[in-house]
Amino acid sequence: MAVQELDLVKEDSTVYKLIGPTLIKQDLVEAKANVSKRLGYISNELTRLAAQLRAPQEKLQRAQEQVCWMRARLLTWSLPAVPVRQGAQAGDAVQMVKLQQNAQRIQAAEAGKAAPGGEEEG
Repeated sequence: MAVQELDLVKEDSTVYKLIGPTLIKQDLVEAKANVSKRLGYISNELTRLAAQLRAPQEKLQRAQEQVCWMRARLLTWSLPAVPVRQGAQAGDAVQMVKLQQNAQRIQAAEAGKAAPGGEEEG
């Protein structure tokens, strides 16, 4: 907005800068240079802050992926040891079958790739 206003000012016009409670006369070229410099500084700060926000978000996303992978691994390790109890409801059996199918899919997928985050199983 300030740049647009300064572009409208004629070369022979008087420009003032507010310093405290006082208006100080300023050259038009100097005023345009100051405004451009401040806008550049603000733009650089916004870029820097955006990068600072992006880094923790990416780290959080990687951690969430690793937690999901670890939960899936834990589920695949614990499923064969969990028997279907006698007298279980029909919904329990269906749920167990679904869990076992998911575990088999995860095991098949793991056979072809390493753990997320680039770490190999130990």
